[in-house]
Amino acid sequence: MGDRMPRFKKLATFGSEERGFTLVEIMLVVILLTVVAALAIPSFSHSYKNIQLHNMATNLSYAMRYAQSLAISKGKTVQLVFDDQRQNYWLRQESGEFDDVENFNPQDFERIPGRMGRTQKISEELTVDLPESQINFFPDGTIGQTDIQICPVSCRSSEANCLEKCLTVSTKIQAGRIYVYAKDG
Repeated sequence: MGDRMPRFKKLATFGSEERGFTLVEIMLVVILLTVVAALAIPSFSHSYKNIQLHNMATNLSYAMRYAQSLAISKGKTVQLVFDDQRQNYWLRQESGEFDDVENFNPQDFERIPGRMGRTQKISEELTVDLPESQINFFPDGTIGQTDIQICPVSCRSSEANCLEKCLTVSTKIQAGRIYVYAKDG
């Protein structure tokens, strides 16, 4: 019976040992996590803006390719139209017959039915710069030549280091083709 008592006492002391973290250890972990989060947030923010920029260029080039395809298949001129503030765009197609393709009358066009005719919103985090408010896609597959520059709002296109942060959607490189590329700083 003498053997059992020491083991019993030993078991009793094992269960009563205190285990856990001290306040200092918990504070160090919280501080470490705060520092890691503070370093990671700007990186995530930059990545998100970069994703928005690439998505906008991709969506715009998709709409332009669709407009070109539609113009060819329907045998009508199609336009990609931007509002005056360059914050929205949509597609519209020729509604009637006219001879003078150089002098388009807005009344000669109607919005394309369906999703591509709806107003597409441009993110407030991006600026879109192009010389005219519309791009024409002709039934023979040709496209009005233009460059559309898409940049983050925080970046002004006149700053040299900002050009590398912008994307350009261009129809000037090769007739009938749409290219998306980054400007070389």
